Amino acid sequence: MMAAECITFLEGQDPMTERWQPYWDWLRLVCPNDWIISFNYDLLVETLLKASTKPLGKARKKNFEQEPIVVLAPTDEAPSFPGRAKMLKLHGSVDWKRTSVGYVQTENGRFALTCADEEIGIASPGSNKLLESNDGLKPLWTLADAALRQCDAIVLLGYRFPPSDAHARRTIVSALAAHSDKKHHRNAHVVLMNNSPEAGRTAGILEYAMKRSGRGERSSGYAHGYQIFKQPLSVEDFLTVVERGQLFA
Repeated sequence: MMAAECITFLEGQDPMTERWQPYWDWLRLVCPNDWIISFNYDLLVETLLKASTKPLGKARKKNFEQEPIVVLAPTDEAPSFPGRAKMLKLHGSVDWKRTSVGYVQTENGRFALTCADEEIGIASPGSNKLLESNDGLKPLWTLADAALRQCDAIVLLGYRFPPSDAHARRTIVSALAAHSDKKHHRNAHVVLMNNSPEAGRTAGILEYAMKRSGRGERSSGYAHGYQIFKQPLSVEDFLTVVERGQLFA
């Protein structure tokens, strides 16, 4: 049922309509060295990438030699895709198939509706989520950990460390706390509506992680410290107004 919800909300959608404009704005922000970490099962990004091959889409994306983002399956090797941003779907995807050798991508966006139960490629809430994160999906979690340790800016788009994602919270905090390269300062942007009680909690979690890395707040005089920005905006608002340089300034 969860897979069906993730599939059907995109069916019949036209990425060239006005409603999709914020996501085209986001695609223009993406650069080859970026890592996109997602806990969603749906194919919104994949749908956007397919539309980017159309004439109007080509005018709206950057000048990449190929698709700007590659969605990595657990069996893929990240170094095999140079010059492209990497997307990691840490809880699987509705178009993935679980096999005896791990998760593999299919070309069927409705795969999860017709496959055998044991082939569904998503780690749904419950004990299955943690088991799969430490098993079939582990290669993606390893890549995510490495990316977070090296990043100069992290942007949480609508993500609030929900109680059901204890493993994700621990992984993200541990990776940010382990960051040892102090050549650059690090920014964190928490994009949650201002009236969300989770905004302060999420920023607080990130702040403790930053302090554990040995950094100090930039406002306290640390040249290579950290700064956390609570953005009182919806995700769509933020994607429309932000410029890439503002993420690192």
